[in-house]
Amino acid sequence: MVAGLLTRYIETAHLADQLLVKSAGTGAAPDIAASAHSVTALARKGIDISAHRSQRLSYDLIQEADLILVMEEAHRRHIFYQSPENLDKVLLLSELAGLQGDIADPIGQDEAVYRRTLREIENMLVVGWPRLLQRLGIENG
Repeated sequence: MVAGLLTRYIETAHLADQLLVKSAGTGAAPDIAASAHSVTALARKGIDISAHRSQRLSYDLIQEADLILVMEEAHRRHIFYQSPENLDKVLLLSELAGLQGDIADPIGQDEAVYRRTLREIENMLVVGWPRLLQRLGIENG
C-alpha cells in the first residue's frame, strides 16, 4: 500500500523521471499478488496495484536504494543484520512525520483494518512528504 500511495505522490508531483519506488519485504515470499483488501482499499483512491507482485528484500536492492522506508523497527533490524553499512538509508515511515512507532501489518485482518492502516500510511506521507524530498535532495516537489 505504501508503494502504491508513494507512486501516486511522485506522479502528482511530476517527479516520476527522478524517483522510482520498489516494494520488497523482509520476509516476503516471491511473486505473490497484493492482498485483495489492499487492492480494494487503494482502488477506492483510484490507485491500481492489481499487478503488484511481492519480492524479498535482497542485498542488491538495499545497495541500489537511495532511501528505504520501513514500517516496523523489526524491519530496520533485519536490514542492519543483512547490510549494516547501509543502515543510514533506512527510515521508519513514521519518522517522516516526526513520530516514532511501528505501523502494524494488517495481513489477515478484515477490510476495515486495511482502510485504517491505509489512512495511517497516508497521514504519514502527507506530513512527511517535504522531509522525504529533502532527504532525497529533491527541490520542492
